[in-house]
This record gives sequence, structure tokens and C-alpha cells, in this order.
Amino acid sequence: MKVLVTDVRYRMSVSLIRELADAGHTVYTCETDGNTPIGSYSKYVTEHFTLPAEKYKEALTELLVRLGDAALLPVGASTLSVVASDIGAFAAVAGICVSDSETLDLLNDKSALAALAREAGVPTPTDYTDEMKYPCVVKPLCGEKLGLHAEARYVIAHDAEEAEKAIERFTALAGEAPICQEYLSGEGAGCSVAAKDGEVYAYICHRRVREYPTSGGPSSCCVTVDDVKLVEYTKVLVKKTNFSGVGMFEYKKNADGEWKLLECNPRVWGSFPLVRASKSSLAKCWAALAAGTDIPAQSVKIGKKMTFFPSDVMAGLSYARHGKPGELFSQIWDALNPTVRDGVFELRDAKPALAYYKSMLKGKKK
Repeated sequence: MKVLVTDVRYRMSVSLIRELADAGHTVYTCETDGNTPIGSYSKYVTEHFTLPAEKYKEALTELLVRLGDAALLPVGASTLSVVASDIGAFAAVAGICVSDSETLDLLNDKSALAALAREAGVPTPTDYTDEMKYPCVVKPLCGEKLGLHAEARYVIAHDAEEAEKAIERFTALAGEAPICQEYLSGEGAGCSVAAKDGEVYAYICHRRVREYPTSGGPSSCCVTVDDVKLVEYTKVLVKKTNFSGVGMFEYKKNADGEWKLLECNPRVWGSFPLVRASKSSLAKCWAALAAGTDIPAQSVKIGKKMTFFPSDVMAGLSYARHGKPGELFSQIWDALNPTVRDGVFELRDAKPALAYYKSMLKGKKK
């Protein structure tokens, strides 16, 4: 089977490419001009194409026609939005498994998703409208649409002055008031799925071990876990939204140890390489759902850990500076532990990692 993986400037694309190649698929990649196509450096890529940023939809459609009978797997939010806006046109030239624009907008809107979750019996953080309690979290309805990196999509406000500044900043950026919610002090986790028409065909749950920045940035280290409650909540939300595609539902525990839904990333998410590290069937399942072929059985190894070097090194050092030296020792141990997989580097396919590190040095981290 032929598959086209888009937006290969993102480090998450590398694991997807490797998973598809291991499944015996012929992998093609594409990226818009001006971006560093990290994924294209993989030895598993048959051919890479550079598409113009202008008239991208037309160029992508033409490429799919040229490839003929390929499955389209969009990695980035921009391409996903293009495909979702005209599902019928893309389904006519390729196999796809994505949600429509209305569903994606709902899942990307934190306020709308929280309302739907509460209606479905899935716990969410308390929203503050009049009387605020501190610390609280201030965040826009959809930080990604504002072009913000993950660590810049929220502010933890410890008093009224900090909250007011954050509200003013996000309001100016988005043109609408942000959300103010209770701060959850417990551990963070995610439940990720491959689904079609509201039915989950593969899932993987993970717990955050370390993150960078340590105040609440993306995962620099995570581990697969078995959590029935996370799966239960996520299946309810997938069914309720009739979701199709891949996505990660993010949760966090409150002081009482109860899971509460934070948000959804209805696309290939940051810690996606854990799919490969845990030998999950999720990536292969997505390709099969797009192509309409036999769907592999659900599989995942629990307790498998994945790190991102060098961001995990920076996380360890940051934890130590903030009075948590044990986290630094844990990071060093994980770096030396051969059973812990890196999210980008693989010895037999090293070029993508080298390209990624080079892009980081140039300040183009993705």
C-alpha cells in the first residue's frame, strides 16, 4: 500500500514513517517550501516532494493523483484543516480517515469541548467567571491557532495581577476572552486513539514523567500505562463527537486524585513516538482505516518509556535547579538505559535525528 505523510518538518512524523515502512507500506512524504523536512531524511522514504505554500490544496491534490491509490496521513494541523474543509474532494483521490472541519473546531475549542464533556459525564476543571481562586490557569480557546508553542498556550497565575495580565495578553492575541480554570496539581496523562466514525479501533495511554519547560511544557519523557478510566472517558468523547482520525485527549489529576479533561489534540500529537516505543498498533491502524484495509488488532506494551533528547536533558537540569535533584538522576538513568527509546534517534535510521538536532540549534524546534 502507498501512503503519503505530510508536514514532515515535525519530529512526530519520523516515527509514523518508520511504523508504516515496518508494516510493509511504500512511504512518500511532502512538505511546503521553506521548512526543514526532517522526516524526509529517513531511509524508509521512497520519495519526498516539496509543495508550494501558495495553492497548497491544489498541489497536494495533484500529487495524490500522480501517486494514485494512496492513503493520505496528514501530520500537521494546517494540512488537516485543508483536508477537513473538503473531505469529498480528497476522498475522491486518496484514502483518508479524518474528521470534518466542524468536529475539529469543536475539539480544538477548549470551552466547547468542556461543555460537551460535562454533558457526557466526563469531569473537567472548574471554570472561574466571577470569583477567582489562585493559583489558576489562564489559556485561550485554541492556542495553536494563534501560532503559540505549547508552553506559551497558558499562564499559571498566582494572584489577581498575574491573572489580569494574562487575560489582557490572550484577549489581544485572540480577539476574545480566554478561559480561567482551577489549577490541577496532580500528574498529567493522555489517552490517544485511532478512530473512525466515533468508534475507537486502537488506543494508548501514557503518563507524563518529565516535561520541558518544567512549569508545564510538552513531555520530554513519558511512559505507557493501563488506565481504564482514561479509556472510558476518551471513548465517550470520541463517540459523542463522531471523531475520525488520530488524536490525544489530555487529562490531569486534581488534589484528590481524580482525572479531569484538559483538552484534545485532534491530530498527530507531540508524544506520538511513544506509539513506536511501545509497539502499539495505533499508527498501522490509522493507515488501515484510511485505506479501507484489514484493521490490526489492538496492541501496546505497558511500562515502555520514551524520551526526547536533548529536551529531556534540559528538563533534568531544570528540575535540579528547582530543588528536585532526583529528577536529574532519573533523567541520567533513563538516558543510559537501553530499554528507554528516544523519540527521534534510531541507530539504523540516524539522519532524521541529526537533521532535527541541527534545526534545534538554528532555533526551529518542532
